[in-house]
Amino acid sequence: MKSGGELITGVEAIMHTPFKDNYDLDLDGATKIVNHIIEGGIVQNKGCILIGGAVGEACHMNPTERKELAKTCCEASENKTPMIFNCAHTDVRIIIDLAKCAYDNGAAAIQLAPPYYMPLSDKEIIDFYKFVSDEVPIGIMAYANYWASQVYFDNIWDELVDIENIISIKWAHPDMTKFVKALVDYSGTLSFMDNMGTAGPWPFMIGMNGFVSQMGVWAPKIALKQWDLITNKNWKEIEIFYSKYILPYMQWSWNLSGSLGMHGEGVHLKTSSQLLGLPAGPCRRPHQHKVSDDDVNKLKDIFKNWEII
Repeated sequence: MKSGGELITGVEAIMHTPFKDNYDLDLDGATKIVNHIIEGGIVQNKGCILIGGAVGEACHMNPTERKELAKTCCEASENKTPMIFNCAHTDVRIIIDLAKCAYDNGAAAIQLAPPYYMPLSDKEIIDFYKFVSDEVPIGIMAYANYWASQVYFDNIWDELVDIENIISIKWAHPDMTKFVKALVDYSGTLSFMDNMGTAGPWPFMIGMNGFVSQMGVWAPKIALKQWDLITNKNWKEIEIFYSKYILPYMQWSWNLSGSLGMHGEGVHLKTSSQLLGLPAGPCRRPHQHKVSDDDVNKLKDIFKNWEII
């Protein structure tokens, strides 16, 4: 595996961004969340923290806010766990500025999706990642967010792997054959992080190195239990774990999105965090929804069954 990739493993806690009631950044709240995750056991070799991703409402923050958030969270971590800073943007100049901020503040890597909106050729995708890699000496976790970028990485794996600072990929694909093939062919070189929550534990049998987790933010000890079962190959207990923890929360989250049209995962993550006393605040528009009392009570019942509330 490429140097630096070994740090991107285990539970990737995808942190929400706390806001005050007036929608300003709550940087004190961000510090508390980072401390909560680390105190829950998500430290180096067991996990990492993603700052300002999609769940973290990066698309609703300006570059100055994003850099303030990165600096605050990296300082709070005290190098106890690898910090990954999402640097996605449509303007490569801003991407470089964000990546330099990540590097200057000691982040382990940046997360970087291909620029969205305009279709990209394979050559343009490779040129984009190579340019960023050449400009800033920090590890890059490429992000396969095909639903937004319409980029699948199907024909460019060898070129992507050859880019010096590409060390990881946050991996998802709508074609399961291609999902598996990339994992089998390239997991010895890149750290693959599972971003297909419905895939279950089997990808870890063929090279997956960790998984994206909302639960890692508000219930890190439970998320770490999942990782421990995976690393110990305790597949029977994983079945029980999924039945008790993963499926009930996933069903609650799906019902919230499907029946009410609530998009933007920040709503789900912030509702969970608020129930457990973590800083959260409102989501910024347009993903500014109020979760009904009935749905909050359903989530409370799930948490009571888990004995965390």
